Amino acid sequence: MIVCIEAVAMPLEPGEHSRAVNLYAYQREELPGEGGDDSVQCVNHAMEIIDRLTGSDVIIKERPPCGGDYRPLWQVEIQTMNVHRKTASYRADYHKFPGCPMKAIELMMAVYAAVRRVLKDARMDMRARKAKKHETNV
Repeated sequence: MIVCIEAVAMPLEPGEHSRAVNLYAYQREELPGEGGDDSVQCVNHAMEIIDRLTGSDVIIKERPPCGGDYRPLWQVEIQTMNVHRKTASYRADYHKFPGCPMKAIELMMAVYAAVRRVLKDARMDMRARKAKKHETNV
């Protein structure tokens, strides 16, 4: 299962000189060739990630609008795998759409860095728990 965080430029409002940018979080199934699985555990875990991301007013929990004057700027994806083994695996990636302004790219990289930092901290915590468990069993 893949969790997507996507930035979309909203239509230009009358009298405004720049477009508002909204962030959306949603999940999608893997496409053929992306690997991973769509088990119930992975779907539920992806929903937990989205719920954590949308806990604030910054990220909206729904698929972004498309077509018309809505313009996608960038997307960060987090793939969840092997949740059923009690040791989930994650993969994170980002994609910038053509015409994305530099300020939006800065935001994308900040979001991507935060996601990577959270995933790294989770891995380090898991390794520490495994080491502690191994020490107590020896």
